[in-house]
Amino acid sequence: MEMSPTPPLPETVGSAQDAAGPRDVAVLLGTGRHRADTTIVHDTPAEYGASTGSATVVIAASDVTARHPITAASTWKGNPHGFLITRGRVVSDAPDQTFHLGRPWHPGGEPDAVAQVLIRDTRLPAAVKSAPWTDMSGFPWQEARFTEYRNTGPGAAGPDPAAGRPQMNEADAAHHEVADYLAGTDGRAPQQTRRRAS
Repeated sequence: MEMSPTPPLPETVGSAQDAAGPRDVAVLLGTGRHRADTTIVHDTPAEYGASTGSATVVIAASDVTARHPITAASTWKGNPHGFLITRGRVVSDAPDQTFHLGRPWHPGGEPDAVAQVLIRDTRLPAAVKSAPWTDMSGFPWQEARFTEYRNTGPGAAGPDPAAGRPQMNEADAAHHEVADYLAGTDGRAPQQTRRRAS
């Protein structure tokens, strides 16, 4: 499948950088991308999407300011690690119960683009809907791989989450850390590389 990528996140860690704009979308093909210690301002209904293929995206120890769905992942079904948001905060001035954490993107109706998103150890605002995942273009969210793990804040699931909030178990979470998402066959470890601020 041919896709035209929009400007991607850099291959190395974006240290203390802001990613902001009316449409700040990462469409990635076959690569791993990592953002850390970053502020991401997300102010239009355009989500970060881990595209079809072996793409992975990690946003770690960062603030994501949002008013609309945060992710629209289309991770290839054979890729166990698509999209990870971890050890950060989702910040919003939107009213309570305003937006979803994500929805499954199937570019061109591609059935093998099965979203994988994990949001873990992240503080969520009250603006996140209590049923935080939603359908997209006729594809039900339940067929995607959407999970949360140990999130906190008013937008996080309670101690007994409803059926609409799949929680990753501790054993699986041990294999869904930053290094797991970014480990490739080439031995790269972008999370260990710091890019010099310009």
